[in-house]
Amino acid sequence: MERWRFDTPLGSVFLHSIKLPDGDPHPHTHPFSWSRSLIVKGGYTEERGPLAEEVRRYGPGRVNRIDADTVHRIVSTRGGRPVWTIFVAGKPHGHGWGFVVNGVYQDHKEYLAERHVGRTTSNVAADSDTVDTPGGVS
Repeated sequence: MERWRFDTPLGSVFLHSIKLPDGDPHPHTHPFSWSRSLIVKGGYTEERGPLAEEVRRYGPGRVNRIDADTVHRIVSTRGGRPVWTIFVAGKPHGHGWGFVVNGVYQDHKEYLAERHVGRTTSNVAADSDTVDTPGGVS
């Protein structure tokens, strides 16, 4: 994933180019109190819920509502092509990024340390770096 970030007093705006589905087998949460993702070009399919009990598809013009308690995972991009989104997010909330494994929340750093020995990136790990980045574009 590539991203460009713009911070405002109310939250952040990101331009995302999602090139691949999420590489981790478990769904994740986001560190924001709320967020919305407007699909500009392309599309994706996501699983929602701690046990992936719901499947949703998003294409151009659709808005994905991702709140603090949303658990999801992008499982495919439309036609295997990149997806462009405008992602608007509120301020970070208390628990940060995390994954849900067998119904139990796990902090992203702990999750990645246990499951990605020798692997340096994850879509979520890359995202976690931008949450702590003060101001500007990342």
